[in-house]
Amino acid sequence: TWGPSQPPSSDHPPPPAHGEAVAGNSPKQRCVFADPGVLRRDSNDEEGPRVISAAKPMRMCELCNLPQPRGTSHCGACEVCIEGFDHHCPWTGKCVGRKNVNAFYTFLVVGFTSLGYIFFVSVLRVQDR
Repeated sequence: TWGPSQPPSSDHPPPPAHGEAVAGNSPKQRCVFADPGVLRRDSNDEEGPRVISAAKPMRMCELCNLPQPRGTSHCGACEVCIEGFDHHCPWTGKCVGRKNVNAFYTFLVVGFTSLGYIFFVSVLRVQDR
């Protein structure tokens, strides 16, 4: 067995903490640094945002003064409109929207899988004693 008072032996090496920590943060980093789908003004249009289709009237955001396509909402925490807005995540400090939702779900799966692995290994270690 290996514990804080005993040095690791060749029979039972210590768990690879650094590699798992780096691998576990990779999905979070992808989620944090991905654009969630922030609506922006067209830089070429000085009058405001470019409207793609005039056939369908779009709802206007009262705070951003941007047309909101279907599924777009304004995030009060970030003060921007997000396409496919799901929620504002306190763990990533960012909105989850159409463009980063897959990275967010990957972050959740990796996180809960790591948590399950740690729990399973802890139970096995307790039973060995």
